[in-house]
Amino acid sequence: MSTVSNESIDRLLHGSHEDPFSVLGIHRDPHWAGYHVRVVRPGVKGVTVIPLDAAGKPAGSYAARMVRPEGFFEASFEWHAVPAPDYRLVFEGQDGTNVETADPYNFPPLLGEQDVWLFSQGNHYQLDEALGS
Repeated sequence: MSTVSNESIDRLLHGSHEDPFSVLGIHRDPHWAGYHVRVVRPGVKGVTVIPLDAAGKPAGSYAARMVRPEGFFEASFEWHAVPAPDYRLVFEGQDGTNVETADPYNFPPLLGEQDVWLFSQGNHYQLDEALGS
């Protein structure tokens, strides 16, 4: 069971979700003092979420539930401080190796709605500035 609808998960797994940032990454639960971290990572056996305290040190670890075998995972944990903690993800590969990384969905999108619209029209003449290059 997940805090996300099956329809939304299906759209994420098929690459057709209109706003993946609204589902993936870290989200505060409105019903209790905690957060959910959601990840799509096909081909791994497991995902662990490691929240970091204000000093950047690990503050526990939480195994994510495999909600869908195609690679949708969700971890839930209590965290009373606001804003949400920074965190790291540890992916356990099928061969037992672990890879620790930052979650790209923990960073806000770089492009605004107008940037996306201009880019899709082929008329974004300052794309280098919008992308920071």
